[in-house]
Formats: sequence, structure tokens, C-alpha cells
Amino acid sequence: MANLGREFLIEYNKRKDRYKRPKGFWKNKRHPREYKLIQYDVDMNIIKNWDSISEISKQLNYNKQNISKAVRNNSKYKNSYWKRIQ
Repeated sequence: MANLGREFLIEYNKRKDRYKRPKGFWKNKRHPREYKLIQYDVDMNIIKNWDSISEISKQLNYNKQNISKAVRNNSKYKNSYWKRIQ
């Protein structure tokens, strides 16, 4: 019985690997869920345009989830408003 489970796992892993993206697939492409943002101050003056939430997180050391939540709820995060560019 244990052997049957092992064979299943080996076969499952072979099928799973077929759907993986090749290494470097997103290198020069924008991920479909990635979008540009505009950062506003409290008086709604534009501070900066950003290419992605990841870029903001890396440069300003802000939490990605909190920025995303501020964009969705149209609320303030770190004394700035964040809007999505469409």
C-alpha cells in the first residue's frame, strides 16, 4: 500500500512540472497582476509615479499588503494616498 502512494507522488510531480513557467519567463515582461501607482500627499498633490508595489516596498521599505489595502479602500498609508493608474 505504501508503494502505491509513492508511485502516485512520483507521477503527480511529473505532471506538475509541465505547468511551471521556464526560468526567467517574467524577466522583461510585466506580471499580469502588476500595475502602476501614483502616490499623493494629504492635500492630493502628486509625489511620485511608481511602476509597482514591489518597487515601493523595496525602495521605501513599506509593507506590500498595506499598500494594496490602501489602494483598494482608497485610504491613507504612511501619510500618503495611493491610486492605481489604469
